[in-house]
Amino acid sequence: FSRNLTTAVLSPFSSFFVGIHSTGANGQLECGIKRTVMRIPGNFTYDTILVSGQGVNNTVSYYGEMMMAKGGKTRVDPYEADFVLSHLGYWTDNGAYYYHYLPRPPFNNSEEALKAVKADALSRGIPLRYYQWDDWWFYNGGHWEYQAIPSVFPDGLTDWLQSPLSLYTGEYGAINPYRSRFEFVDHNAKTVLPVDIEFYRELFRNGTKAGMKMFEQDYLSSINLGTNLTSLDLNSGDRFFEAMNQAALEMNITLQLCMMHPCHALAASSLQAVTNARASPDHVRVYEHREEMIGWNSLLLSSLGVWSSRDNVWTNSSETRPSFNNETDVVTNTILAVLAGGPYGPGDAAGAMNRSLIMRTCRSDGVMLRADYPNVPLDKTFVDGFDAVKPLHVWATSSWIPYSSSTSSSLSSSSSSSSSLGSWSPLQYTYIIALNLDRPFSVSLTDVQRVSSAGAGDEPLSSSSAAASGGSFIAREVMANGTLFPLTLDRLHVLDRLNSVHLPACPTVDYLTAGSVFWTFAPVLANGWAFLGEVDKVVSASSRRVRWVRCGHQRHQREMTSLHASAGAVAATLATATTRVCDDEDEDVVEVTLLGSPGETTTVAFAPPQVFERLHARLSEKNKNAAAKTSQNHAEMPPPQGDDATSPIFVRVSFPTGDAAHTTRDVFGNEDCTVVARCGGRGGSLGNSGAKCVQSSQLGLHAYEIRSEE
Repeated sequence: FSRNLTTAVLSPFSSFFVGIHSTGANGQLECGIKRTVMRIPGNFTYDTILVSGQGVNNTVSYYGEMMMAKGGKTRVDPYEADFVLSHLGYWTDNGAYYYHYLPRPPFNNSEEALKAVKADALSRGIPLRYYQWDDWWFYNGGHWEYQAIPSVFPDGLTDWLQSPLSLYTGEYGAINPYRSRFEFVDHNAKTVLPVDIEFYRELFRNGTKAGMKMFEQDYLSSINLGTNLTSLDLNSGDRFFEAMNQAALEMNITLQLCMMHPCHALAASSLQAVTNARASPDHVRVYEHREEMIGWNSLLLSSLGVWSSRDNVWTNSSETRPSFNNETDVVTNTILAVLAGGPYGPGDAAGAMNRSLIMRTCRSDGVMLRADYPNVPLDKTFVDGFDAVKPLHVWATSSWIPYSSSTSSSLSSSSSSSSSLGSWSPLQYTYIIALNLDRPFSVSLTDVQRVSSAGAGDEPLSSSSAAASGGSFIAREVMANGTLFPLTLDRLHVLDRLNSVHLPACPTVDYLTAGSVFWTFAPVLANGWAFLGEVDKVVSASSRRVRWVRCGHQRHQREMTSLHASAGAVAATLATATTRVCDDEDEDVVEVTLLGSPGETTTVAFAPPQVFERLHARLSEKNKNAAAKTSQNHAEMPPPQGDDATSPIFVRVSFPTGDAAHTTRDVFGNEDCTVVARCGGRGGSLGNSGAKCVQSSQLGLHAYEIRSEE
């Protein structure tokens, strides 16, 4: 790419395992087949693709769409097609506490240890929905056999944990009992390569009997360069992947790729079962800042329809285990894992999981609260870092919520069918994390509006989408160097056409600990209100929590009432309990439909129009030059007290249970019910609505508890 982001992408368009680019003797770029290939038949065709465009993200995204179109792959909605991506799990891969666990009191083997993890999670309300078993439980090495080692798992590869599983393998040892029955590629190496779909059918059939939902294929780089298994002929690599993919589709499981080379990512463009891949090394806390790889790898992976995996995380910084360094910043690593979009799973010891941190990632039933796409570098990082000694790591993703600016009659109606909701447009919530910044980084309205479905550098939103937010956002400082900030006025900032925000510098902390900042951006609605989202979640407005947002003019509503709402094009018909919070006088209202598990509680926040006005006033009082240098000098004015209308409004929502819940079930059997919260009035007054006030020390200023009623 050039300084003005004119960008070109050149890659193989076929024969990914053996296609190669190199520089010739005179500096020319050469494209062709690896010289290791022993034979090329007549009439063989090798394809290369060249895509050019404006903007790195935009061009790479278009390139990926062309790759998937040729490969016949479609993007996967994790909530519809991937149990592991859409649920909280527990991981035991390299870096986790129980990776290659050596028996010691109180456990005699790994089976007992994992049962203890599950018991601990159940007792403390940590909704682990699956467990990952890595390379330590089966015969793995020179002798390879996918059977449990009795001293590790006395009950074998069975459903003794009574939970879904994610299973794993690395290289396939040459000594194995399957070679007499299935076809393997063998070049007199210590490892072999299965290319027979019947092998994977048997492997996956046995795995699914034990509860397997995902299968991880690791050590792909070792297979690619450490052996000749995929480089001596044109077809072995393709046959390997195709057999695995087809068997996975037949068994209704998904695939994760790990330790990849670019050829594997390109090949995944035709593999529908491959939903995610590792974008960073094993999380063993011995490498220097390897988390910096995530954003760059996500740029390619996301374009090819693949979510990026951060690997396991520890959630307790006081844990110790021989051979592993302590996790020095549990908060940043959890945020990185969630925003990358791959599986999220703690790897702590039994009794050591940090529940409060884990619950920032999911609902009470373990359904993950995700953004809509993996986080990728902002295009601005390529511009600002063009002449830099080291690259800039500022990554963004977004979630999109259906939004309507309705008329007074439709908002006060007792029937909210899709026909009464007015015209819909996508409402954009954006999440930006930065690592190891040596200087402040400016983010403009255009930068945020370009965080679109195609990545973090697509063309700005269409006029209808931009109008949904009024062209303004409220930016919230959420975290810096692992310290989480409460939602207070002094941590909020204006982002609009005239005012950028400035992420503060976050230099490297030490050899193993990255400097980090994390901000969220909530759109200002047409009536001046802003729904800031869930207060204590990484993704504050996930599509699995926020069903839709509406704003309009509400007249003389003082009661709490109930209604049945149809989500129309958004979802199937759902029963909805509505809470209206209004003044006597005519006033603007914002209505948010929230989705949750029966009996769950959560806290959401609204900003009345005065918040945005106060933030603007604060800007006018500050020296503009000082504001451009640092965002750490907050306003000198004290935070609002008492019933000051310029503070955010916090609402605690309780999802009903029993007959009042009107639940539906998703494809994985999770129960969902909805609650509609409405706020109105420039001060956010409750009037005589009957809502119960919660102590402000719990939730902050203007805190209310609102429960749905039958």
